[in-house]
Amino acid sequence: MDANKFLTLLQKATFDCPPTGLGATWTTSMDRIFDHIAKAAKMRIRSRRIGGEIGRIDYAFVKSESSHPRIEIAVEHENYWSSKESLRDFHKLCTVLSPLRVMFCYRSRESQVQSSIQDLINHYEAETHHEIPNSQFLILGGWRQDDLPNFRWHVHLKDPQRGENWDSIPYPPRRNS
Repeated sequence: MDANKFLTLLQKATFDCPPTGLGATWTTSMDRIFDHIAKAAKMRIRSRRIGGEIGRIDYAFVKSESSHPRIEIAVEHENYWSSKESLRDFHKLCTVLSPLRVMFCYRSRESQVQSSIQDLINHYEAETHHEIPNSQFLILGGWRQDDLPNFRWHVHLKDPQRGENWDSIPYPPRRNS
């Protein structure tokens, strides 16, 4: 699955089952959303609550249940921003061999999100071992919002097919009526 398909399924899942609450309640809501995405993509999730984490990755989307399945999508989902903790988990995600790696991070206010994403991008660019041929990387930064069915993230995509830069992608894309 590529980044655009993931974002499309994310939009549908957040519309069909909007995330709610804060902290652990939000994480439980996102569990449902990730389950929704996996089902639509005909994949299974390995996580702390389902089948055990693979490589300490929060959510590993896999196509098979073998003892060493290939991770098709690796997701880190960090509710609480802490530069040290968030960079550690981001670094962990950077080392996963997967066609699509996705980092979700949150701040209290939208004004804080872009600088946090830039910190992650700067970390990525400072390390050379993160480049995996034909692997896309998404960073989604969120903040507290009231319109949960239409929750927005700031999204940045690193796609080797599109060049060296991180592209900012509008999210959510406009829904077709």
